[in-house]
Amino acid sequence: MIACALWWSYFDWTVFVAQARLVEAQGIERAALARDLFSYLHLPMVAGIVLSAFGLKTTLAHVDDVLEIVPAVGLCGGLALYFAAHVAERLRIGGGWGHGRPAATVVLVVLIPIATVVPSLVALALAAAVCVALIAYERLRYPYARAWIRSHRGAFTMEEAARITPRRGDAPTDDRISTDRSP
Repeated sequence: MIACALWWSYFDWTVFVAQARLVEAQGIERAALARDLFSYLHLPMVAGIVLSAFGLKTTLAHVDDVLEIVPAVGLCGGLALYFAAHVAERLRIGGGWGHGRPAATVVLVVLIPIATVVPSLVALALAAAVCVALIAYERLRYPYARAWIRSHRGAFTMEEAARITPRRGDAPTDDRISTDRSP
């Protein structure tokens, strides 16, 4: 479930917004943006995945035991690092902090000491619940924006995306955005 949530959180809409921002950038700005998005900010994402996999492996090997601090940091801290990198990526492309991913990052960091006093299977369930809650929040909070971003697969301007994303769930009216753009 955690692996699915990590995949979803990246490939649902994030990758398309980053692609659109990269297409808009020119010259030195584009090179710096590509470096930052696909090197510097992917490194903590990958490190977070590796750390959480280590924590997950330890958890599944000792489901009745409490986690030591290192596996607890691996499980919860790795997931927090992954989502923190998403927040940093969003900030780098000019999208602001957002709500769900910063909150999930904080909750996962708070779960680290909790994971050292509850059975490891409970710690895993709590970490998975945070990941699932994040995906559910984004799915319910921004259904139209997510669908619109995915349907355009990066072929939109950041101005168009900015007009779409503040909407809570309804489709924008015709005067807010043109839908007849050709890719």
